Amino acid sequence: MKFFYGLALALILFDGFISQCEGAGGSEEASTSINLKKLPNNVYEEILFRTGFSATEQAAKDNQRSLTAVKKIFEDRIIQVRPMNWDHQISEESLNGSIYLNINDVNRALSFFKNFGDHIKKIKINYEFVDDIDRRQINENIITKYAKQFTDFHIVTFDSFSTFLDQLSNGGERTHFLNVKRLRYEGPSFGESYDLNAIFPNLESLTLYYNPFFMDHTFMQINTNCMTNIKKLEELKLEINPVSYELHDLEHIFVKNKQLFTLGLVLIDKIDILRSIEVHANTVQTLEIHIDGTDFLTHVSEKQPFNMPKLKRLNLRGSCDDSRIISFINSFKKLETLEVMVSNALIISQIEQLIEINEFITYYPSITNLKDTLESFGRKKKLNMIKFSQVDQNTCDTFKSQVSQINKKLKQSQNLTWKVNCSNDTITLLRSK
Repeated sequence: MKFFYGLALALILFDGFISQCEGAGGSEEASTSINLKKLPNNVYEEILFRTGFSATEQAAKDNQRSLTAVKKIFEDRIIQVRPMNWDHQISEESLNGSIYLNINDVNRALSFFKNFGDHIKKIKINYEFVDDIDRRQINENIITKYAKQFTDFHIVTFDSFSTFLDQLSNGGERTHFLNVKRLRYEGPSFGESYDLNAIFPNLESLTLYYNPFFMDHTFMQINTNCMTNIKKLEELKLEINPVSYELHDLEHIFVKNKQLFTLGLVLIDKIDILRSIEVHANTVQTLEIHIDGTDFLTHVSEKQPFNMPKLKRLNLRGSCDDSRIISFINSFKKLETLEVMVSNALIISQIEQLIEINEFITYYPSITNLKDTLESFGRKKKLNMIKFSQVDQNTCDTFKSQVSQINKKLKQSQNLTWKVNCSNDTITLLRSK
């Protein structure tokens, strides 16, 4: 019943009849108290696709009700414009903890921003299948027009970042993104004759990502001179081959951004990058490592640890079946959270050899004996939370049933039990007090 009331109210809202709805009761609270963050795709089809967005013009005039509701809908969503000739639909998806509203048609994207543009803070533009005409439309009527209000800006392109900036200015003054705090660039080349700080003066998070399968070169080309004046970074993720940059350039970034809390790197068969982090970026609290080669493990052990006293979270990506990974993890003495998105069978089988952590996150493993596995987890005194991601509903139901039986035996032996929660494709195990 609540869902249908919410659906009806949402449709009425966007048809501009909210002021006539008796359920609204003439107050702002009545029109925005429902949860509009989890509406299914077909509702967005009704609100955004079939109406052609024109209905929102009248709704937007009701400042006390409609604008607040619109803000609630979009405040946590990333608007992704990714024009495709074969797909003109509007859809919603969850990815890595974020909610994306995908618009695959240029005209609908333009109409969307005409009506909603003043409320959009987070945007992702994908130029992979965009021709020059549509590119100019997007640049002029979306990016340049609303640049000053964006807080999150993500671009996917076959062009260098410098070329992208030149296209925005179109021979005139540079477009400035005064409020962007998080910038992500996916493309072939980053950094030339521009001052990144002048364009993004409040930048706190920078992610560079390179997919060689869609580019002409094997790695991203980077010139860090554009980052000379960047001094507010709290997060830096270089999801690129380390040959793309010089180590001394990376160290200069570390030195100028002493407040760096999150760092992500691809780690190949070298140890100098990690040792540089130890010396120049010891404020890092979250370290994300994509493992591409394991020779570096020869130089890391509990006898040769990293002095990173503030590191609380370690995220591992890539591929690693080397038993020395345990010693590598144990070298971070203050670790609280371990996230493993590499081959996890080895780490799970040797979980008792790990240092004490509070939280363990991984994708759902192939567990042959869940009882023994939970007993191993249970022997870790501080481990209070375990998360398994990428889980379908059937697996979750089976898992809950198995844990329920295991808990009965744990109670009989007066041991702590596990509370199970399944949501958003994730199983969460909480140790009962």
